[in-house]
Amino acid sequence: MEEVIRSAIERLLEDEALTADLVDAAARRLLDWGIAQVTATLRETGALTEEAQARLTALRGRMRDMARQVGQLSPDEQASALQRWLDEAPPSPEGLDT
Repeated sequence: MEEVIRSAIERLLEDEALTADLVDAAARRLLDWGIAQVTATLRETGALTEEAQARLTALRGRMRDMARQVGQLSPDEQASALQRWLDEAPPSPEGLDT
């Protein structure tokens, strides 16, 4: 299971589109949150099932959307704005399907 999680996290970290519009601090926060979501999803499903893959795809899409919107803000505002969004994000992977 740890190898599956590690592989999914590597895929997330290699997707430059997730953080391209963000300053480093905001990118790090988004990636840290994404890593936690990937880990929770895979631990909940127990494997890289079709359901888990769908959730991870939705997660990456949501992260890209958030990064695009936050990336339009001034660099000084990005990290705090992103943190506010993440604080309001659903606490569990099921909330990512919406």
